[in-house]
Amino acid sequence: EKGLGGNHVLEDARLLSMLLASSQEPIDWPRVIEDYERQMFSRAKAAVQESESAAEYFFNLRSCS
Repeated sequence: EKGLGGNHVLEDARLLSMLLASSQEPIDWPRVIEDYERQMFSRAKAAVQESESAAEYFFNLRSCS
């Protein structure tokens, strides 16, 4: 819906690139992955809630007709 899947892929790539670029050598992979997942899941949760709200809105519109 609305190209959100493609947008999330690009945002995930940007986020991971930023986290890797800001890491010092050697890369602390567990920390990078934890930071990445925390931010990714937070963004995904917001998208799911928005989608649920839209579905509820359209269901209620259909129920009123």
